[in-house]
Amino acid sequence: MVFFAGFAGIASGSHGPTTIAFLTAVAVAWTWLTALFLAARGRVSGS
Repeated sequence: MVFFAGFAGIASGSHGPTTIAFLTAVAVAWTWLTALFLAARGRVSGS
């Protein structure tokens, strides 16, 4: 996912703060989704 985001930034020709901000946003969103998924799965298996 992050790889594709980086590839999109490189393909569009933007190598500046925009690409970095976009990659950071993708990484944060992916981390949140993973944490929520693990928390939900842990809650289900725990009960």
